[in-house]
Amino acid sequence: MINNQYKTAKSILVKEQQNAAMEHFHNLSYQGRSVKTITGLISPNKIANWVQIINKLPGYLFNFTWKALQSQLPTLANLKRWGRSVDDKCPLCSNIQTNKHVLSNCGSKAALSRYTERHNNVLGLLAKWINDRISKTHKLYVDLPYSNFLQQQDLFSNLRPDLAVVTNNKIVVLELTICHETNLESSKSFKINKYKHIKENVTERFKHLNLSVCTCELSVLGVLSIDDSFFNDVGISKFDNSFLTELSMTVINLSFDIYNQRHIL
Repeated sequence: MINNQYKTAKSILVKEQQNAAMEHFHNLSYQGRSVKTITGLISPNKIANWVQIINKLPGYLFNFTWKALQSQLPTLANLKRWGRSVDDKCPLCSNIQTNKHVLSNCGSKAALSRYTERHNNVLGLLAKWINDRISKTHKLYVDLPYSNFLQQQDLFSNLRPDLAVVTNNKIVVLELTICHETNLESSKSFKINKYKHIKENVTERFKHLNLSVCTCELSVLGVLSIDDSFFNDVGISKFDNSFLTELSMTVINLSFDIYNQRHIL
């Protein structure tokens, strides 16, 4: 009886926390398409969990995340719009320096190197988490330089997906993209199209295996979208709350560093 009352009370409390988180999210002043894109693609439950993660961030990261979500960071495009700068061009590549440009779209060598570092940091976390949970009969291959994981060139002749698990009868590919919130859907479509013929690139040793391609999109502010079929195909549970928090906090910290270095070659 007491146990049932506890479960009911806990369920009500969780629901109230999720509703409060969603109300906070929807009350954000709308700038650009980020909020609309997230609410259109991500379930309310996942959004509420993400908001709870954000609320636990240190003050400076919390402010950075909410301002970035609303495109209100003082990038040169905003400063010019606010009358505080005469120039809105990125000093690294000469394109207009919007929030999105700084966090994911700058084509300069320095910025691309930082984006790659962010991507590889997250890929390393994913690989370790998956490797610790897959069956001992399964093998994990990762496109991560200088790591101790098996390398993708053993599996594929040309294309190099980020991560692949080889089971007894199948190769399960997981392709990671760190993208701006407004690109969550387009990034997924791009990767699916890129790897639609990957079966033709499987090395001779693994040609007999079936193959499936799953994608994982993690936004620059820690919003996660991943194909649930990946977990079923490799026989592991979905990401727990602790790992989801680690993923979000890691990518937000790295995005904050990228923002702070936006003028540094």
